[in-house]
Order: sequence, then structure tokens, then C-alpha cells
Amino acid sequence: MIQASMSIEQCRGSDFIRCLFYHVQKYGYQSMQLKRIKPGVFLLETKKRNMIVKQFRSMRSYCKQLYLTQRLHQIGFSYTSSFVLDLPVFVHDNCVYGFLHYISPAKSSFRFSSIEQCQEGLTLLSSFHRHTSALVPELANGIARFNQIEKWQVRLSEFSKYVEQIEHPMYKQLFEIYQLMGKRSLIGMRNHQLNDEKECMIHGDVAYHNFLRAENGVLFLIDFDLHTCGSAKVDYLQFANRILPSCQFSLEKLSMFPQLKGFLSENYFLEALCYPTDVFREWNRIEREQGFDIIVKKQIFIENLRKEHAARIDLFNTIQTMIK
Repeated sequence: MIQASMSIEQCRGSDFIRCLFYHVQKYGYQSMQLKRIKPGVFLLETKKRNMIVKQFRSMRSYCKQLYLTQRLHQIGFSYTSSFVLDLPVFVHDNCVYGFLHYISPAKSSFRFSSIEQCQEGLTLLSSFHRHTSALVPELANGIARFNQIEKWQVRLSEFSKYVEQIEHPMYKQLFEIYQLMGKRSLIGMRNHQLNDEKECMIHGDVAYHNFLRAENGVLFLIDFDLHTCGSAKVDYLQFANRILPSCQFSLEKLSMFPQLKGFLSENYFLEALCYPTDVFREWNRIEREQGFDIIVKKQIFIENLRKEHAARIDLFNTIQTMIK
């Protein structure tokens, strides 16, 4: 969603935009128009080419993603974005910005709304894992290993803090059920740790918005801000959690996907599916944002959760009977 636009003639009052345009002009780019897509991401239109201007957490993060995307293209995985190499990194107010080639999106964006789209996303993800297994030896030393249990423990602790603040007894009771589910899941995951497996690069954030449908219909995997090394199972678990709502929290529907079917007999994977990560993630986000419409957001969230509650509980109980 592009929200605003500003040309070089209109940027006099914005130090960031003025400095950005000056930086880009030094390298031969003219007739510029800047449009904000989301916080930290802009579309820069120029006479020469259109580009994405993206903010990175640090120069190290920028360099890691630049190197990763270059290596991905070199080893044959071309379904991702690439950096504009004739434009050096732009630094403003201690923030680092890189320039990526613009992929013109399709009118209908990618969603986890159908079996076909979910399968297409999984196929692309498995191709990414297959290609990047060869990169682990050269990239592993500079990248921390992913720890799912540690990450989810932090998320649960934050959620538990907010549950203590809930005054409505019915809502508090509802959230305490999910709190217990999270605790039970983490205990089970610790009891059934991942075995040593072949490592690859993990994307780390396989939300639907990190799959981009191009204008020509090709699907791309983008935004490697959270990439790391580990088992491909980490990404598949996150993907399964993301599509569970569209699968009506049905293991039978999850088993329709070849990339996921084999994991549904593994105790670790099953225990992890019991962890209500989307509930914790979204409620924590609402609490952190503290916007003027927070009450409305909370009401909508709780209402949707209550609609799904029976299906979520059925899934949890079904999995508990399957774990060996």
C-alpha cells in the first residue's frame, strides 16, 4: 500500500528526503519521486529505474543481506530481490538505507487464502532451503543459530505480563487458557528437542507479505531481515502456524501439503503446533502499540479469537492424543 508521494521540488522541508535525493543524484539519477510504502520502506521512482529504498537495522545487517542475495542469485535462486549495485548505501541520522531493484507487483497480492497459494508458497520456500544448504559452510560463522524455544519463551512471558493486567474475568479466563497451552507446548518441545539435521538458511519470517507476486505472475521470496542458519523445519513450522486459520485448524488439511505431511508424525513439530504463537504475537503487538483505537482493536481481536476458540481447543486436544 503506497501512502504518500513527494517529488524533488516538494522536499525542501524534509531533511531526510533532501539528503536522499542529493545522494542519489550524485550517481546519475534524475527526475525523482518518493512514495512511502510502509515505515522504513519507500518506492523511489527515477528516470533511469524504479527502486525500493529500505532501512536496515545496522550496516552489518545491510552487508549480510547484500551478500546473501548476491549469493542466492549466483547459485541459481533468482526468485528474490536484488540490490542496486551502482548506488552505495545511504546513511542518515545513524540509519542505514539500501537500494533494491523494484519488482512490479501483480494487481492481486499473494495471500494464504487458498490451498493453491499455500502450496505455491511452500514450493518456493523448499526451493530456497534446497539452494541455501550449500551456503551454510560460508555463512554459518557470522550468523547466530535460531532458538525457537527461547524466542517463544520470551513471547509467552510478555503475553503473561499483559494477561495479569486484564480486568474482565471472562476475557482473563480465555487468555489464561492460551497461556497454559503455551506453557504446555514449550515443556513438550523441550522434551522432544530437534535432532541434528542438515542445515540450510532459514528465512525466519514467512508471513504472506514476504511473498511477492510479480506483475508477470512469478512469486518471489523477499525481506531476509531475520534470516539465520538451522533446520528447514523452523520455517515449515512457522508456515504451518501461519496457515492454520485458513485450514480451519485442521491437521487433515495441513497433511495435504507434501512439505508438511512428514512432520505431522514428529513429536517436536506437533508440540510446537500447540503453541498459540499468533495469539501471543498479535496481542503483544496491540499492547505495545497503545494507539488511540486500542480498545477497538482489542475487542475485534477477542471476538475473532472466541469464534476460533473451539477449533483451536480441538486441535490442541487432538495433538495431545497423537504425541508419543
